[in-house]
Amino acid sequence: MNMKKNTSLLILGLFCFIISAKAQLPSLSKKEIKQGWMLLFNGKTFDGWQKANGTRFTGEGWKIENGVMGVNPQGGMAVIL
Repeated sequence: MNMKKNTSLLILGLFCFIISAKAQLPSLSKKEIKQGWMLLFNGKTFDGWQKANGTRFTGEGWKIENGVMGVNPQGGMAVIL
């Protein structure tokens, strides 16, 4: 009986950890907004981004999943080592 209880507690603990470990979207506090701070990445889009040459950044070759930016291999940005 004790083994079942320990196993159940372990599963519950792992579930709670996984739920709490999800990426949270970045945000600014009211104070930061008032001070003029801006987010570089909102976790959803590439809005407001531009390339070094000043042209609009389209996000081609990149993806955003669960608030995390990563390489999209189908977009032509994958690097093979």
